[in-house]
Amino acid sequence: MLRNLRAYRNLARGLVLGALGVLLTASLGACGGDDPTPTPKPKAAAPAAPAATATPVPSLLESLYAGAKAEGEVIWATTDTEKRTTQMIAGFEQAYPGVKVKLITGTSADLTERLFLEAQANKVSVDVTDPGRDNRVVDQGLAEDLTDIVEELGVDPTTVYSDNRIWLKVGVPHAPICNTKRLSPSEFPKSYEDLADPRFKGEIVVENRLKGFIYLTNLPEYGDTRPDLWAEDRVVDFLSKVKANDLQAQKGNGTVGDLVASGEVSCALEINLSSFETLRSAGAPIDIVPVKVHSVEPVHHFVPKNSPNPNAAKLFAAFLMGPEGKALWTKVRVTSDLGLVQDTDYAKLVKSKGSKIVAPGTEMNDHFKRLTKVYRTAIGIPTG
Repeated sequence: MLRNLRAYRNLARGLVLGALGVLLTASLGACGGDDPTPTPKPKAAAPAAPAATATPVPSLLESLYAGAKAEGEVIWATTDTEKRTTQMIAGFEQAYPGVKVKLITGTSADLTERLFLEAQANKVSVDVTDPGRDNRVVDQGLAEDLTDIVEELGVDPTTVYSDNRIWLKVGVPHAPICNTKRLSPSEFPKSYEDLADPRFKGEIVVENRLKGFIYLTNLPEYGDTRPDLWAEDRVVDFLSKVKANDLQAQKGNGTVGDLVASGEVSCALEINLSSFETLRSAGAPIDIVPVKVHSVEPVHHFVPKNSPNPNAAKLFAAFLMGPEGKALWTKVRVTSDLGLVQDTDYAKLVKSKGSKIVAPGTEMNDHFKRLTKVYRTAIGIPTG
């Protein structure tokens, strides 16, 4: 029995050891043995999609040009002659191929009245035009808001008016001039006030519309934006004093300039400097009196609401306001360079005098007729 018990124990020990061997073999197989099913490898990441390229946003001028090409033309009504506008039109059409300029010329009064009639009939036929000295264009809401163009181009804020609805297309400075042969350097006046000296009695001609003095006036509506201009009382006082010098009153800047250039008189109390420059560049012995400020006779423009070609209208307005348009105006009439930024003999001359050039505001439109009468009375020119 004991032998049988020992045999049973040996059998049990063998069974246990066998079972442990099986378990050990399975464990080793799981850790490193060959596996008929390969372990799946991780898939390579898909290549990243290329970053999307942002679609360029057209600039304001690019958008206007696209619309203008579809319209095909811009209709420009102006007081300027065809001769003066030729270079402007050619410059615009070269800058913006596919947009032609149709020109209409006329007096300021004719163009303005035409616009009012067309606006009443809701049939505006022009895209860019001249409002003249008539604030009804703004008061009646006929002028388009050009703020986007003004901001895009960084236009000088003193040359845009009525909440960016009117802009100064071109300005003509006015100042006194004298004959350099009639007067020696020591005799040449240095200011407006010098011209009131009795030594100039019978030696001064004045353009009888007195535009230079009207635009020299600092209106209360200007606030503190044009401090170099004269108060109305100061203009009246000066004109009353210079009256004692027996001025010769003539109509027309050409006539006034010729009298000074020929030496018939020594000085012009004020003259359109475009007339002066025409004579000076032809060799006339004349020069500008170095007064502190030159007033400016303005020519304004605007874009009518409901114009036939609205994109072309604003594009052409931007061209006239911008540096390229201003440079072309200077080629046509050098005195239109109010900022004296162009390299011309005229700009150099005016800079040498140390004078400021100050353009008026459109508020002057409401005072022009009144000041004409007041100033003509002060200087002794009949007002009838």
